[in-house]
Amino acid sequence: MHELLLTNCDAVLSEGVAVDSTVATSGGSIAAIGGEETRCEREIDLRGATLFPGFIDIHCHGAAGADVNSADAVSLARASGFLAKHGVTGWVPTLVPDSNEAYTSAVVAIDELARMENNGADVLGVHYEGLFASRHRCGALRPEYFRDYVSVGFDDLPVPAFGAKLMTLAPESDRGVELVRDLEASGWKALIGHTEAPLSILESAFDAGARHLTHLFNAMTGLHHRDLGVAGWG
Repeated sequence: MHELLLTNCDAVLSEGVAVDSTVATSGGSIAAIGGEETRCEREIDLRGATLFPGFIDIHCHGAAGADVNSADAVSLARASGFLAKHGVTGWVPTLVPDSNEAYTSAVVAIDELARMENNGADVLGVHYEGLFASRHRCGALRPEYFRDYVSVGFDDLPVPAFGAKLMTLAPESDRGVELVRDLEASGWKALIGHTEAPLSILESAFDAGARHLTHLFNAMTGLHHRDLGVAGWG
């Protein structure tokens, strides 16, 4: 017997929208889509509504009054609850450049949240944004905490005991393409952002494994009639 039956909804699937459909769940997962289901513990009529898969937010600095850089596990749980109410089922808490003490405290809170009973969005890892960023495309980051890969690296960064490890960086920074390659080889995902890299370096970063742009068009060079820019390359 299924746990939950969602009826009369337009279900968004990878191949299109299944109109006036039925979605059944068991064990917290989707068990069946479409067809007639009569045996279930609970049924919700979603007539007139569209049912989406849960959203995954890989770049979120907090919510509901919680700032990832300074929040404890209870505050992060509150943020998770807020996100879940808006359709987010999983998120990657994102840190702006800060001290190592702040990073350690934040990662401890993330690990504590992962161990808590949490009715909100699942926490899926950590995202370090902008430690190796362009000072010319700093945006709201804090350049006093920027790093130089040659002298500092990333091996000392605290990470959760589980989940994804993401880093947004400018590939034109000193040995930036090498940083992309080293991150990917170490189980991280390198994201391009806060950058004004030329196309040749962007192509090299792509070849090294970078496959994502952080907040497209924001804190990067845009389209110009004589220069494709980072956004146009993306």
